[in-house]
Amino acid sequence: MDNGNNSGGGGGSGEKQSHRLPLSDVVSDCLRRWFQDTLKEAKAGDLSMQVLVAQMYFNGYGIPKDAQKV
Repeated sequence: MDNGNNSGGGGGSGEKQSHRLPLSDVVSDCLRRWFQDTLKEAKAGDLSMQVLVAQMYFNGYGIPKDAQKV
């Protein structure tokens, strides 16, 4: 019985194949967006976001990795 739910196993005709990314790419993108959103709020004057940006910089988020230090 077809209830319109395509979460089942079979690959029917006309279905798009989902594009899978490595988990590390997904996590990197999430971190990048998190940093950008936080920085935007910090620049708008949100004190707690300013503190979070400082913590992110301290821990290396939002800045390019220094290949010489690795």
